[in-house]
Amino acid sequence: MPTPFEPNIGQCYSDQQGRSFEVVALDELDVEIQYRDGEVDEFDIDTWYLLNVNPADVTTDWSCSSGRSLNDDADIDESINIGEFDSEDSFEEI
Repeated sequence: MPTPFEPNIGQCYSDQQGRSFEVVALDELDVEIQYRDGEVDEFDIDTWYLLNVNPADVTTDWSCSSGRSLNDDADIDESINIGEFDSEDSFEEI
């Protein structure tokens, strides 16, 4: 079934195969998307409306093209204690 959804840059969608992707570029003629695995695809705007795509569920699939999941906390450094920083010492007086 053709999609009634407008393509929006930054919006995540899923296709009929269950693949998630994000619209990364858009103009009057073309839509560029990026899948979670980094693959980039481009097609004309008329083709977009023939696709069977739906907005992705952002509560479970908020990352789309970045490949991150809600449980992926590899980039978080838990050794940093924000309480160690004194805001008054953080800035030099001009």
